[in-house]
Amino acid sequence: MLQGVEKSRGHRKQEAVPKIPLSHMREVHLVNAFPYRYAWNRMGRKGQRCAVLVRGGMNSCLVEFEDGFRAVTSRNALRRAK
Repeated sequence: MLQGVEKSRGHRKQEAVPKIPLSHMREVHLVNAFPYRYAWNRMGRKGQRCAVLVRGGMNSCLVEFEDGFRAVTSRNALRRAK
């Protein structure tokens, strides 16, 4: 790429979008906020509702429980909440 030459076509200046904290979004969508339950007896969390924040490699994921506790666990530990 040439030095000193700026791309001007197709790029627009992006406006700042206010980020809504996850805690506020839970209040609005409380029914579907935690669609999974933790099925394994680890960390004393068996049967608690949780949400998947990030899926990782080797079948792992970052989950957040209703009380705000976060943990990396296997996706085999999750079941759909009824």
